Amino acid sequence: MIVEAQKVDAERLCEIAVSAFIEDKKYRPDTVLVNGPPGHDNVDVHRQWMKDHHYVKYVRGSDIVAGGVVNFETECAEIHGLFVDSDMMNRGIGKELIQYLFERHPKIKTWQLETPDYAIRNQAFYERLGFICIQKTEVEANLGFGFYRYRAQIDG
Repeated sequence: MIVEAQKVDAERLCEIAVSAFIEDKKYRPDTVLVNGPPGHDNVDVHRQWMKDHHYVKYVRGSDIVAGGVVNFETECAEIHGLFVDSDMMNRGIGKELIQYLFERHPKIKTWQLETPDYAIRNQAFYERLGFICIQKTEVEANLGFGFYRYRAQIDG
């Protein structure tokens, strides 16, 4: 079940984000200077994201196992983050989150996101879901990596 996240969920969602980015560590090159996006490991930042963005949680049984943060414009949405608990990865949860967002927001025709340039499995995941790489950024000195920017056009 995918529903809107609540402030009371912030601690669990933060734990999941940390778990996801610890799992990500085995794919990072030595040049990477951070352990995840700024704020992913801070409960107060997750609460702020809930205020500023559309923040959904994926509930399986009685536990939250994933989350997603999206910002909406008139006909465009920017996915700021999707994260799945490391124990629940590779079970289709990320795909369900993306499909839910697409179906739940049919007026949104353009979906955008970015993922680290080293994150080959993320890139393959987004490409399987119809996202196309539109840009590769330069390496950011404070991060030690650049990004691939992706876009998906939804006809409806």
